[in-house]
Amino acid sequence: MTLLRSKKLGRRAGAGQLLLIVTIIVIGGYLVAPTLILLVMSFNGADSLFVGEPQWGLDNWREAWSQPNLLSSILNSLKVWLGVSVISLPIAIGISLLLARTNMPRSRGLELMFWVALIFPPLSSIFGWVYLLNPDWGFLNVALGSLPFIKEGGPFNVYSYWGIVFVRLMADGIAYYVVLLTPAFRNMDGALEEAARVSGSSSFKTMIRVTLPIMAAPLVLVISLQLIRIFQGFEVEYILGARIGFWVYSTLIYNLVRIQTVPQYGPAIVLAVITFGVIALVVPFQNWVIGRRQYTTVDTNYRPGLIDLGRWKMPAFTAVVVIISLLTIVPVAVVAMGSFMTRVGWFSIPSVWTLDHWRFVFENRQFIDAFRTTLLLSTVASILSPLLFSVLAYQIVRTRLRGRKVLDTAIWSSAGIPGILAGLGLLILFLTVPWLRWMFGTIWPLLIVVIIA
Repeated sequence: MTLLRSKKLGRRAGAGQLLLIVTIIVIGGYLVAPTLILLVMSFNGADSLFVGEPQWGLDNWREAWSQPNLLSSILNSLKVWLGVSVISLPIAIGISLLLARTNMPRSRGLELMFWVALIFPPLSSIFGWVYLLNPDWGFLNVALGSLPFIKEGGPFNVYSYWGIVFVRLMADGIAYYVVLLTPAFRNMDGALEEAARVSGSSSFKTMIRVTLPIMAAPLVLVISLQLIRIFQGFEVEYILGARIGFWVYSTLIYNLVRIQTVPQYGPAIVLAVITFGVIALVVPFQNWVIGRRQYTTVDTNYRPGLIDLGRWKMPAFTAVVVIISLLTIVPVAVVAMGSFMTRVGWFSIPSVWTLDHWRFVFENRQFIDAFRTTLLLSTVASILSPLLFSVLAYQIVRTRLRGRKVLDTAIWSSAGIPGILAGLGLLILFLTVPWLRWMFGTIWPLLIVVIIA
C-alpha cells in the first residue's frame, strides 16, 4: 500500500514538473524573447531596424548615453517614486490596518471601492484633477481665486512636480498599496500581537514593534512593484510633465520613438535595456527580505485579532470614505461636468453648456469600432487572465518544483520593460518568427498582449 502511494505521488510530481517546464518554455519564452530581441537590437546601429542589413556596433549605446536628459529623467523618475511612496505608504498602511485589523463598519465594501479606484481609467482621473487644479482655469483655483484674501488666481498648479505626485497618488498610488496590503494584514496571525499586548505593550507599540516587522516582506514587495510601475508610468508624467519640461524615463523613451522627426529606435532600446539594472537590484533585494525573517508562536491556532476602535469607529470610517471619494467620485463628477461644457473651465462665455461633444463621439464610427474592440479585449482578458495566472502563482508559491524561481524571475524581469518598447519587441518577434508571422495584422497578437499584460 505504501509503495503504491509512493508511485502515485511520484507520478504526480513528475506531471507537475513537466507542466512547469512547459510553462517556462511557453510563458518564459514569450516574456523573455522580446527582451532578448531588444538587447540584441540595441547593438544594431542601422537607420532602420526593419529594412536593410544590420550594422552592429556600439553607436546606439554612445548616442543613448549622450542624451542630454538621460540622467535627469532617471532622477525625476526616482523623485516621483520617492514622493509617491513617502506619502502613500503611511496612508495605505493606516487604511489597510483599519480595513483588515479593526471593527470599522463596512470594511469589506470599502475595500472593494479601493479596487474600483485601482481599475479606474487613469486618463479620467488625470483630466478630472487637471480640470480642478489647472493654474489658469481650474474649477478649484477659480473658486478660491474669488476669495478676497487670495490676490492672483488660485494657489494650486497641477503642472509641477508636486502636481504630478498628487495626481499619481490619486490615480493609483494609494489604491495600489491598499489592495495589496489589506489581504496581507488580514491573513496575518494575531497571536504575536496578542502576546505583545499581554506583555504590556500598547496598541501603537505593538504595531511598530510587531505588526510592521512581520509585514516587512509584503511592504518591501509592494514598494518594489511601485518602483517598477513608476518607471513604466506614462500618462500622468507625460500629460503634466511635458508642459514644464519635466521628463521621466518613460516619457524620454516616448520622445525618441514618437516625437522625433526620424524615430530613434536604437537609443530608445538602449534606454529600455538600462531598466534591466533596476530589476537586477529590485528582485534580489525583495527575495532577501522575504526569506530572511521567520516567526513562530506557541499557539498555532489562527485568530484574526480585530481591534475595537471604540469612539474612533465613525471618524475612521469617515476619513476612509473621504479618501475613496477623492480617488473616484470627485474626478468622475468633474469630468462628467466638463463633458457638457463648451469650453472646460470657462463660465463667462455666452454659451457655457452643450451636447455637441456627446453627439460627436456617438456619431463617430471610429469610436464605435474602438469600443467594440475594447469590449472584446477586456472580456477575453478578464476570463483567461485569472485562470492562467492562478496556475502560474500556484506553481511559484505552493510547489517545491525545480525551476519555479526561473519562472518567477522571468515574470519580474518582463515587468520592468516600458510598454512602448515591449510592444516594439513583440512586433519584431511576430515579424521575424515564420510561424508567428500569420498573426501580424490580426487581433490575436493584441489579445495575447492584453492577457499577459
